[in-house]
Amino acid sequence: MSSGICESMEEEKRIVAQESGERIDALLAHTMEGLSRSAAVRLLENGCVMLNGKPVPKSYRVSAGETFLVFLPEAEDTEVLPEDIPLDVV
Repeated sequence: MSSGICESMEEEKRIVAQESGERIDALLAHTMEGLSRSAAVRLLENGCVMLNGKPVPKSYRVSAGETFLVFLPEAEDTEVLPEDIPLDVV
């Protein structure tokens, strides 16, 4: 399994590359629903994307057929609170 921050990840997914030459961050962003490219980069920087048991660098170019294991964090609950902002309506 992964190390550090990824040990407490809630969910894991397997992603299989269909074509060669694409960067891993782009692959993750377009194959995983709701994951932005910047979020994919954070997962890669934290060692949460593995290939053959080793963390994948964010600049890695995939080969067709490679299977990546991605450790995803538990969704955080965010509380949105209203603010009292004085507004002048013209």
